[in-house]
Amino acid sequence: MTDKLSRRNHTIPQLLIKNWADAAGKVWVLDNETQEIYQCATTNVFVEKNTYTTRVGPDAEESDVFERLFATFESQVAPLFRDLVERARLNQPSELSSLDILLFKGFLVLQMWRTTESQNRIVDFDSEYFSEVSRSQRDVDIQNMDSVTMESIFPTDEDFKRFEESNFRSKFAAGELPGQTTDFYEYADEHGLACWVISNPRRSVLLGSHGCCFIEKKDTNGPLVSPPMFPVAPDIVLTFSEFPNKFKRLGHETFNAEDKFVKKLNKATMTYSKRVVAKDKELLEKYRRY
Repeated sequence: MTDKLSRRNHTIPQLLIKNWADAAGKVWVLDNETQEIYQCATTNVFVEKNTYTTRVGPDAEESDVFERLFATFESQVAPLFRDLVERARLNQPSELSSLDILLFKGFLVLQMWRTTESQNRIVDFDSEYFSEVSRSQRDVDIQNMDSVTMESIFPTDEDFKRFEESNFRSKFAAGELPGQTTDFYEYADEHGLACWVISNPRRSVLLGSHGCCFIEKKDTNGPLVSPPMFPVAPDIVLTFSEFPNKFKRLGHETFNAEDKFVKKLNKATMTYSKRVVAKDKELLEKYRRY
């Protein structure tokens, strides 16, 4: 018998946090609960003890398998993010294969599951239906992916089954998105990826502990909620678009449109997140509630 806890402390992967760091490897952080602004190393940001405990007791070792799967997934996506950021800043078109797009989607879905704030938005859902749709999606994905890469994420069907069951028991699923399906995989599959590049260096997006945010839009029938927006760098944001299986780098917006987009995005990040990261203190002071 063991009392070992299997946990993942960082709610946001280091491969993203480091994009906001200065030369010394530090970022500015705003605690939305205390309204305190402070500077710290990236390794100390978004750390939550016991947040991702999946098993306690004799099954603890089994949950370590899932943590290794998550780590493997992130290690495969990390070079894609680095290449994306570099190309976007040089105004070069991205060259993502169908495998790359699938890995990006999987990573964003994974991030939706695992952040603390996402877990707080959980709603009841039919686990049998969720499992069935996820299994169907995996079968489609296998046809589009290199088998070696897929096997490195989910070596066997049994591993995938245990992985799903762990998600249900641990409540990793983010719950129903506003106006969308409960099953986020299904939603992601129906939408392509879009990349927003912020052209003005004076404007910067925030990284929140939620990992993503939603921009509300006014409509004659009431407020509409955008697809989840994922900041991946101070000047780059990923989201899902209505163009299936396409990765489209959006052109630079006009000054007013881009400025409005950044402000809305940052306000949404502040609303959703317990803690927020920025490249400079002044930006946090601008959005801090006094």
